[in-house]
Amino acid sequence: MTPRHPPTLVVLNPASGTGIDPAEFAADVRARLDCRIAITSEAGDARRRAAEALDAGAERVVAAGGDGTIREVVQGLADGGRDPHDTPILGVLPLGTGNDLARTLGVPLDLGKAVDLLADSGATRPLDLLRVVRDGDATWAVNAVILGNGGRVGTVLDNDDKSFWGPLSYLRSAVEVALELEPVRVAWSADDDRWVEAEVLNVVAANGASAAGGVPIAPGASPHDGLLDVAVVDDCSVAEALRIGAALLAGREPDSPVYRRRSARRLRVETRGAEGLPVSVDGEPFQAASVEVSVRPGRLRVVAPSP
Repeated sequence: MTPRHPPTLVVLNPASGTGIDPAEFAADVRARLDCRIAITSEAGDARRRAAEALDAGAERVVAAGGDGTIREVVQGLADGGRDPHDTPILGVLPLGTGNDLARTLGVPLDLGKAVDLLADSGATRPLDLLRVVRDGDATWAVNAVILGNGGRVGTVLDNDDKSFWGPLSYLRSAVEVALELEPVRVAWSADDDRWVEAEVLNVVAANGASAAGGVPIAPGASPHDGLLDVAVVDDCSVAEALRIGAALLAGREPDSPVYRRRSARRLRVETRGAEGLPVSVDGEPFQAASVEVSVRPGRLRVVAPSP
């Protein structure tokens, strides 16, 4: 007799920022949710488990971890190329250091309440994804792609920092980067508009409203509207950069001649310097000479509270 598989697979990354005990987590979640739990041990496990769940006909795949775990699960689901209604619904249990997608979606950061949401709510919402092509290499993103100084934050942040500082580790790394801002020469284009050549501090393609553990990058951005929020900060003094940062932290649109923001469906950025651009894709750092980000509206469905 073929064993029964519960309709929900929970992919648990025990190395996420909260340092959760896998056995305790499994007992608590299984007490309230009819599910299987797959525990990851290395990079790529979450993606593989999600792809297997897709092929097995699972109804839901829950990413239990941080934004990196969510991104891996999304790779496994979206790479299947199926219609969103033939793809398992994405669920989120925020166990990471930043948990930015959960913040944008309104998923409770308290684990018990997040489990209750999965157990009690059948409500789902369409979730836009970002298709990111770095020097010809394609991948998926969920929350944000940041180029320039913001892309350097992940390179000065390691797992020891996350373990010791927790959510403050992102702020600590951001301050370190802010003290040594390095303008980069790029050409960028949103949709089919003209190319703009400029020295910039940051270029952001946002699907969510925050990054780095709740730091606002695009107040009002929505992962349900079928659009990117593109923000560009041209080279400026440290004082002006701090004024822009202060406005964003307050949830306000910065009033600055060096800050530009618009909605778009596609963003292209190319370096005009000798070195590649620092790029952060949902917090994972890369270097690239060219990056293209395009939105895929409603590519998945996600469990999230009603707006």
